[in-house]
Amino acid sequence: NQSLCGGYEEYAYLYPNDPIKTLLVESTSFDKEPISFKEKLSGFLNSIKETWSAGGNPLFPTLSFHRAQELMEIIHNCQRSGDIPKDCEIVIDAPLAIKVLDVFSNLDPNNLTNRYGDDPNYYKTIKSSLDRFNLENKIIIEDHLESINADRFYAKYPKKAIIIASGGMGDYGRSVNYLRGNFAKNPKNSIIFFCYQVEG
Repeated sequence: NQSLCGGYEEYAYLYPNDPIKTLLVESTSFDKEPISFKEKLSGFLNSIKETWSAGGNPLFPTLSFHRAQELMEIIHNCQRSGDIPKDCEIVIDAPLAIKVLDVFSNLDPNNLTNRYGDDPNYYKTIKSSLDRFNLENKIIIEDHLESINADRFYAKYPKKAIIIASGGMGDYGRSVNYLRGNFAKNPKNSIIFFCYQVEG
């Protein structure tokens, strides 16, 4: 959760008498050179714009814990900068991600980092920090039948949309409705994986 809640270095000064004695780290890319945020953002926006230019819309299968909220924060800031139009529909088809988002949204502002990307002081006010998950033109898909109908609706949707669906590896979750349904059958649409994929 470092990108949303900060890392040890941002909070260590609060606990000068409590140094870390044991640190457990999980990493899926420990042996790889990290990609800069600027490069990630550029690839993210290029993939969306290429899909829109082709007359389709992108689907982001995503993990409900942290990754979905990170994606929403990026979209929020891209809407603010004009890189993603505010009238673009942001479809969130991830019930657990919405529940986790409620947890993040109700955190004490001091528990959210001021960092965004490579800028450690991006959020200058408490309000801007708390607003990081607010999206213009957001549509939340509630139940499974509604998700199946959304697959049909957005398969050949003529307006700009971005779909965030649970199931970051495409084998479980709401993303399966789009991957096995009508959405993936339209070659103009894109499936963009935003998180680590296991082999196969």
